Amino acid sequence: HWPSMSSKKESDPSHLKQLRVQIDKFDIQILELLNKRAGIAAQIGKVKSETGGEVFNASREEEVLHNILHANKG
Repeated sequence: HWPSMSSKKESDPSHLKQLRVQIDKFDIQILELLNKRAGIAAQIGKVKSETGGEVFNASREEEVLHNILHANKG
């Protein structure tokens, strides 16, 4: 549920700044999670290359995208 943008508090510049601070914090958390994910993906690639497997797996990529799209509620 998105709050109405018509209240005086929400149009207050300090409220806008607070919202932007929250977004900035989320951006850092997203970046940290993406970096962790990339690290694990690199480990998977290394294991696959050491065992002779293909590093890229189209069906796995499709599965990941399907899972993300299915989980997205926004």
